[in-house]
Amino acid sequence: MESRYAKLKEDWLLKGWTDVPWTIVNWKSGDYHRLNQDGFYVAQSCDGRTDFGSLAFLPKHITILNRFIDQGIAEECKAGESVQSVQEYRLAKNTLIKGIHWAVTGRCNLKCRHCYMDAPSGQLGELTDGELEIVLNYLVEANITSVSLTGGEPFMNKNLLGLIGRLSEKKIRLVDIYTNGTLISDTILQELRAMHVQPIFRISFDGCGAHDQMRGTPGIEAKVLRAISKIRSAGFGVSVTTSIDKTNIHSLMTTYEKMKELDIYAWGVGRPQPVGCGRGITTGLPLEEMALSCINLLQRWFEDGRPFMIGWRLSIQIAKTVLLARHPRRPRT
Repeated sequence: MESRYAKLKEDWLLKGWTDVPWTIVNWKSGDYHRLNQDGFYVAQSCDGRTDFGSLAFLPKHITILNRFIDQGIAEECKAGESVQSVQEYRLAKNTLIKGIHWAVTGRCNLKCRHCYMDAPSGQLGELTDGELEIVLNYLVEANITSVSLTGGEPFMNKNLLGLIGRLSEKKIRLVDIYTNGTLISDTILQELRAMHVQPIFRISFDGCGAHDQMRGTPGIEAKVLRAISKIRSAGFGVSVTTSIDKTNIHSLMTTYEKMKELDIYAWGVGRPQPVGCGRGITTGLPLEEMALSCINLLQRWFEDGRPFMIGWRLSIQIAKTVLLARHPRRPRT
């Protein structure tokens, strides 16, 4: 039989865990496939060195190989074209963990009165470069394939871009960056584009005309809105989170219109949580009042053709109760 060689395409990695021993993962897209024994045998043989024309491969194995090629997982190659070492199979000693949420600093440059982490005090401190590398090595050992970065304010960590580069080197996908947006510059966005990473920026914005008060720092509202515009212009997705209480509920509809203008990916609205700095807040909204405001906004969102994804951090049952009170169901006849 004629010799035939194949190798995994460079974005695909072979990984396993104690409970899921055979998988193939695209570290850039997040695609993830569990493999049976035959599928794993073929995927592991896509190393550029193993001859699929040998008697070690049955017709069922060649069918699987052809499917991998059709799906863009593998490609035919010349003998000796090896895959990268990071693509080779690695079995972790833990159960499956697809991704983690990593707080890279406890410091923040704002004084948000509802910060659930007490971040303005920096009480959680910050890891040194060496400690960050130790954590990164733990992620590699655990076969972590995706990470979201947060803080505090993650861009307070001056080695953040270096860490993002190291994540890419280890083939760990950067999914999200949670940030207040005030430290994002054109230079940072250019460097991220040069790294070929595509995170969603999860930005906190607490309402037009109300953001400075909620965040405890004057003059930042316009700065955050400019940052969102820059991020979108650079080709990154933006998801905005808005915390609402009695001091800024009046800005909800105006903020909605601004989110449409900025072409964001998603908008989440909720109440500040009574933890951290939020323990002392006395301006919280009753759930029913919050639900009424959200329902009015939801009606506008439907009328506008659902311009972005939207989510509410409140009791769904209460929202349904209020909605049914305003629009009771007609009895069946």
